[in-house]
Amino acid sequence: MRQKLELLSLSGILLFVGTGLYNQLPSVAYIPVLCACALLLFDKRFLRNPLQYIEPNILNGFVLFNTFLLIQIAFGQLELHEYFFQFFALSLMVLTYALAKLILYRKQGVEFGLFKYLGIVVLLGLLLLLAGQIAQIMGYLKQVNYEGAESEVLVTLARPGGFLNPNATAAIAIVFLLTLDRLSNVIGKRLFMIALPLAITVVLLTQSRGSLIALLGYLLIILSKRSLRHTVSTLLMVSVFVYFMLIAYPDMVISLIDNVMQRFEGDASSYERQYVLHYSFDIFANSPLFGNGSTYLVSKLGVSSHNQLVEILVSYGLVGLLVLTPAFLLLYFPISALMFAFCVLPMFLFSHNFFDSVSYQVALGLLLVIDRMISSAAFPAPMTNVSHRKLKSNLSPAFRRVDLGGEGFASPSLRTLKPRPSGRGGAKE
Repeated sequence: MRQKLELLSLSGILLFVGTGLYNQLPSVAYIPVLCACALLLFDKRFLRNPLQYIEPNILNGFVLFNTFLLIQIAFGQLELHEYFFQFFALSLMVLTYALAKLILYRKQGVEFGLFKYLGIVVLLGLLLLLAGQIAQIMGYLKQVNYEGAESEVLVTLARPGGFLNPNATAAIAIVFLLTLDRLSNVIGKRLFMIALPLAITVVLLTQSRGSLIALLGYLLIILSKRSLRHTVSTLLMVSVFVYFMLIAYPDMVISLIDNVMQRFEGDASSYERQYVLHYSFDIFANSPLFGNGSTYLVSKLGVSSHNQLVEILVSYGLVGLLVLTPAFLLLYFPISALMFAFCVLPMFLFSHNFFDSVSYQVALGLLLVIDRMISSAAFPAPMTNVSHRKLKSNLSPAFRRVDLGGEGFASPSLRTLKPRPSGRGGAKE
């Protein structure tokens, strides 16, 4: 019963908070979050050894980050409501991470049926992102403005973000896609193949430059890592989807392609970002040590720098960079190169909302658990050419339950495989 409640709470957090749906149903989103907190606080395994589910480096990074921001509030460099958003976002990331780890790792081992369930939930999250965009295009959702736009202009009709701003929606879609890619080592590639055209559509509709570059690089890497048969089938599936869209909605597709090309050729947003970046470095040079406060750029220009690194330098100076860099590393590392290059780095370099985007941090918390778990010695390497059927036949006991010897995800080796007493093809004791 407890495990079902944990799964429902995690699913609710991912679907209501991780997709931005909480903006439409704010009161509903509190239910899974409060349930998750209660389940953690009253769970004997978590209370017995909380550092097994929230590693010391994550806890230290969280404390360091918040301590620095509280000092900035004391010196008038940060507004209290801005701190609240960052605190809430990082708290939900840690909550999602701990709850997912509590669900997936148990004393008797890892139950792989849970991976498929989480894969389905993540796929539903992608569908919700796309549904929000479609609803916004059709006029059923109030437009969500992003910085730089006049408050009364419905600017996102050209760049629908759905429940969130376009950049956050695109970043979350890539996080969900990579989550399913990592899970495909365990549950097969079916859900990932379904999610691939959905994620491509979400990112294209947002026209987010950073996410488009990240998605293109990610697709090139996964295609190069897969077998020729899988590469051809993936390209064929994407081609069929594009052909269908061209037949069904030719005007919309042509307009979308034209808008995307303009984004890279240089539109008003590009020139605005260039100007803001030049202005930001000039301001940083005037106060390089302690910065000018978190609201300086917005108060002077009405927009942000669209770059988390520049935002830190302008707001808190070199001192802030020296403190927040180790906090960032403690919170999110170690991670795979794929997760860093395509899920973390684009959001950090092309947005100033890395730390205060609640939905993005929730999605990142789940991926962090899956990424570390799949990368451990108990699982095959990601994106290999070994088929799911062959892998399942070779490691059939592991697909039922793996005993990690009580060391959780940090277990250095696969200690015990427990086959069913009457199972076929299982590993021998």
